[in-house]
Amino acid sequence: MGYESARPVPAGTSNKIGAQYFAKTDPALAVPDLQPVMSHVPLPVVGQEVPAEGHGCSLAPGTIRTLSRGRLWLWSADPGEASALDPRYFEEPYDLRAMVTAVRRAREIGERKALGEWRAREVAPGPGVVTDDEIAAYAKRNLASCHHQVGTCRMGAVPEAVVDPLVRTRGLRVADASVVAAVPSGNTHAPTVVIGERCAEFLISG
Repeated sequence: MGYESARPVPAGTSNKIGAQYFAKTDPALAVPDLQPVMSHVPLPVVGQEVPAEGHGCSLAPGTIRTLSRGRLWLWSADPGEASALDPRYFEEPYDLRAMVTAVRRAREIGERKALGEWRAREVAPGPGVVTDDEIAAYAKRNLASCHHQVGTCRMGAVPEAVVDPLVRTRGLRVADASVVAAVPSGNTHAPTVVIGERCAEFLISG
């Protein structure tokens, strides 16, 4: 969601994400499945011209707890070759519905009266994108991964798990976010520190 500002936007003090919040597409959900973020800079939009930095801002709709599962694999015995990746975005219909909801929630925020003195107009996706199908098409054109990547080395006691509950696999221990079986409703830094600390305890205890 890109906006042209009615007056110059001050530079950020730390990073390019000024605010974020967690929300649910359905109040009945046990945990949030949306994480929209707000930036004081206009983010790029496919096929559309956005204001220069200092003359606009962005509300980036984001989903977490996605159901689609990508695939990461090796296609060469050469360790210098990059691995292959197919993220399979929106393979599960739920993920696209959640993104449409995220866009609508972000638009509601962008149109709030409290932002009126800053907002000149919505430039992306713009007033011509209204229906669920139009929003879904826009989301597909501008989709990007940003953070919270997990799961390439899933932990568990099931056949498809790569490491066991003590983060062991064939003599090797893995202690990072890759052992997390599903994308969590929150940033991954703190949980990853806990995984590392627990692995250290396992090693010390033998």
